[in-house]
Amino acid sequence: MAKKDITHGMSNTIEYRTWCDMKSRCYRKTHSSYPWYGAIGIKVSAEWKRSFENFYSDMGTKPEGMSLDRKDSTKGYSFENCRWADAQMQSINRRKRANTKSKFRGVRINTRCKKIRYEAYITVNKVRYNLGSYDTEVEAATAYNNAAVKWRGAYAMINKVGEY
Repeated sequence: MAKKDITHGMSNTIEYRTWCDMKSRCYRKTHSSYPWYGAIGIKVSAEWKRSFENFYSDMGTKPEGMSLDRKDSTKGYSFENCRWADAQMQSINRRKRANTKSKFRGVRINTRCKKIRYEAYITVNKVRYNLGSYDTEVEAATAYNNAAVKWRGAYAMINKVGEY
């Protein structure tokens, strides 16, 4: 039997559709989600891009109610950076909004005051909580980090405040 005739027999599974859609988001410019994936440099690891079998071997069967999630939303799809996650876990794991003027997640700049203030906030279960107003962006980012760890535990996406 020729190699092209051998298949994994999983073309009609949710795991295979997940694999195909993951690649399309990253490489097909006409895909509706390409601007938030491929256009900003999100890639699929060579092992996964080359072979569904490699992807399936690493990720296994998709649990009920879960979908593919990248642990660090700024990095690509790979065994080290992916997991099956529910909708709540995925909503926690979002990138910082692109249109914000702050360098940090959960921080906005308030220019309505005479003196610039940095406001920290966090959204939990679709409710936005104000964490306070701070003199520096780093103080506000630290307040967000503390709240994220408190409410989200191991799933918290925290700011890297030491880099600024």
